[in-house]
Amino acid sequence: MNKSGIDGQSARKTSTVILPADSGHVMTAKVQKISVHHDDSQATTQGTMPQASTDADVTHVMRPSNASPHKDQACGKVLGKRYRLDSCIGMGGMAVVYRGTDLTLDRLVAVKMMLPQYAEDDQFKERFYLEAKSAAQLQSPNIVAVYDWGFDEPTGSYYIVMELLEGMTLKEAIQEHAPLPCQTTAEIAMQVCDGLQDAHDHGIIHRDIKPQNIMLLRNKMAKIMDFGIARPSDVHITTGSNVLGTAQYISPEQTRGMDVTAASDIYSLGVVMYECVTGHVPFDGTDAVTVALKQAREAPVPPADDTPSVDQVMNRIILKCMEKSPDDRFASAAELKEVLAAYVAGQNPNVSVTKTMPPLPAGEGRQKDDSKAQKSEKRRKMIIGIAIAAVIAVIGVTSAVIWSTAEADKAAAAANANMTTVPSVVGMDVDTAKKAIEDAGLSVGSVTEEYSDSVSENDVISQSVSPDDGRQQLGTSIDLVVSKGPEPPQTAVVPSVTGQSVDDAKAALEQLGFKVSIAYGNSDTIKSGDVMEQNPASNSTLQIGGTVTITVSKGADMVTVPNIVGKTKADAQSTLTSAGLTLGKVSQSPSDDVEKGNVISQGTDSGTSVKRGSAVDITISTGKETINVGSLGLVGKTLAEAKNALNTYGITVTVSGSSALSSIVQDVSPTTATKGGTVTLTTVEPESGNGNANAGNMQNSNGNANASANSNAA
Repeated sequence: MNKSGIDGQSARKTSTVILPADSGHVMTAKVQKISVHHDDSQATTQGTMPQASTDADVTHVMRPSNASPHKDQACGKVLGKRYRLDSCIGMGGMAVVYRGTDLTLDRLVAVKMMLPQYAEDDQFKERFYLEAKSAAQLQSPNIVAVYDWGFDEPTGSYYIVMELLEGMTLKEAIQEHAPLPCQTTAEIAMQVCDGLQDAHDHGIIHRDIKPQNIMLLRNKMAKIMDFGIARPSDVHITTGSNVLGTAQYISPEQTRGMDVTAASDIYSLGVVMYECVTGHVPFDGTDAVTVALKQAREAPVPPADDTPSVDQVMNRIILKCMEKSPDDRFASAAELKEVLAAYVAGQNPNVSVTKTMPPLPAGEGRQKDDSKAQKSEKRRKMIIGIAIAAVIAVIGVTSAVIWSTAEADKAAAAANANMTTVPSVVGMDVDTAKKAIEDAGLSVGSVTEEYSDSVSENDVISQSVSPDDGRQQLGTSIDLVVSKGPEPPQTAVVPSVTGQSVDDAKAALEQLGFKVSIAYGNSDTIKSGDVMEQNPASNSTLQIGGTVTITVSKGADMVTVPNIVGKTKADAQSTLTSAGLTLGKVSQSPSDDVEKGNVISQGTDSGTSVKRGSAVDITISTGKETINVGSLGLVGKTLAEAKNALNTYGITVTVSGSSALSSIVQDVSPTTATKGGTVTLTTVEPESGNGNANAGNMQNSNGNANASANSNAA
């Protein structure tokens, strides 16, 4: 059963295991440190397999990429029904690190598994849990991710699942390329500052910053590893030995057993930077106590004095990090990063360093004066005496700490006899969660159910008492909230809103929990501003939060009548269609002005606004009007009467015969004519006797010219 306390889907931060790169970079396994120890990274031989150390110190495994991974009895086993252990790549005093496979997500991982003999030790379990918890709180890309934490019953072991990365440690880079350029050192330190600031913002102090715990990836990213002895500033673990770190990198306050703060990590980073630019640590010795005394009492040789390639700006930055008093160091990792960024940008940041006591001189020249020699000898003996007294004092303090810690252990053991660690059951199915709580000696309280979109049905959403609340009395009741899965969608009946104003319709729909989408259209029957259509239709069932589209009337669709007078019938119809109108009644009429076949007039005047689709009547010209002259009864009438009748129709008259107005019309030619046409009237004198006839003849004879003239005049 997997008592997992960290969601396997979310990336968290902790220590890691590094796969060998193709270029032959080494593989480094990090295991928890719980003691001050002297760093001797040169002592490990490449190609050897890890062996359990006598203390809980880290074991470095360095082997070429073509070396075969170590196999042990745990290889092939699956932890928590999910993580298969493929090969052992690191081992320490209390844990083993494996290269593994996440069978659920099909990805490579590093699995740090506590040795079974420590699984029942509350102190080791709590320290192991705090390591996972510390890293899991962090989100910086410059801290290695943690994926999961849990307890595996078949193997009886607690484990932490971490990301697996390729690269090399900063320690290895220093060993191969030291001294590193100041610019490169600053760029690496800036990334470490980002990771440290994230940890410090969460109240977590790493306590063991050193090159071995800084990973350099192929993409030039730096990542902080191994939170094995990190812990929140307000959490204290009772143990038989002080949890300090590595002697060459710990701060002066750590050597004195004082409270550790963010400034302690900044001091350690300063030592790391010192080693980068010079190729060696500022303080070293044959044992951890000697180095610790130097950290507490001696001032470092300025890196610029040690290595000529170190410029004065970098020199001051490193020395400020390594001030003996935490108050004299940079105020935060963020401030240090800001100064380093200015340095990388080519600026000259103002960094002040306090005057520190220089290291004791290596020796004095022989004095010519015997009295001076005697004084020198006395001084030497005094210094030796002070050093011996300091060592005795440290041993005394250490003994007192060990004695008081042992007494505290006894008291804590008595107080913790009825205490137990609370398992994290969030994300487990309810039955597994109940068993995990009962197996821890606790009891299950109330179990309530809630809907959840993010937690699967029947899995635990929350617990009333969590591991963050610390160890609890046996039998403590823990209430659980269990997911019922996503809440079923609620529905409502869509009301009818057609005919309502847009505001009323929108309010009615939104009151029921629907969203409203508005479209617009024309309607001959629904007035402008009212709803003419809706979708879905009324009385439909729709999910709350669904969208109802309403179409709002803009009123009838009006168009403007074009001018079609003078156009042919076909052109007139095409023009009306383009304007959204139709051709109405077509009538015909003669016209003196409009060509035959063209529109004389239109039923609706041009420029008038009408509904789209309306019909427009037109009148087509049949040409000029034709007069049936023969039907006018002009024969037998006097010339004067005939002229008057024809003039009414605009017909021009020519006379053949007598032009006298009293002449009688004998013939009309032609018998039909159009307005403006010409008709010839043939006339004779009226019969009135011979004299008259002669007179008439004379008139005819004399009037031929006159008749001709009158005809022309007419």
